[in-house]
Amino acid sequence: MPNDQVQSNSSLIPVKPEPTKVSDKPPAASPEELMFFEKVKKYIANKHSYNEFLKLINLYSQQILDTYSLVKKVQNFIGQNAELFDLFKQLVKYDEKDEIVQNTANSRPRVDLEGCISYGPSYRQLPQSVK
Repeated sequence: MPNDQVQSNSSLIPVKPEPTKVSDKPPAASPEELMFFEKVKKYIANKHSYNEFLKLINLYSQQILDTYSLVKKVQNFIGQNAELFDLFKQLVKYDEKDEIVQNTANSRPRVDLEGCISYGPSYRQLPQSVK
């Protein structure tokens, strides 16, 4: 039975997937963004400080910093220049309503357990006002 070989169907032959093309170039910046960064570079006028500013932008682009945190940190660099700072907030689409509000629990007045009815050494019936 030499002719008992399995016939292959062309649809069963695995196809090597084509590699996806990954662009090494970052997305192009708009002229408005380029102008903004040039103005910031001139305003800061210190290479080290400008690099720190760019590091913050990088953390934001990697979604490590949220918009609110970014704006608060960038304020240290360009907050004194209202025009630049407002332009920055427009570029990152910052809304003043984005501020984080700390959620704190309501404090209750302490209950005087000595005046409560005792149900054993460690249990007390609480007054109706506390329930």
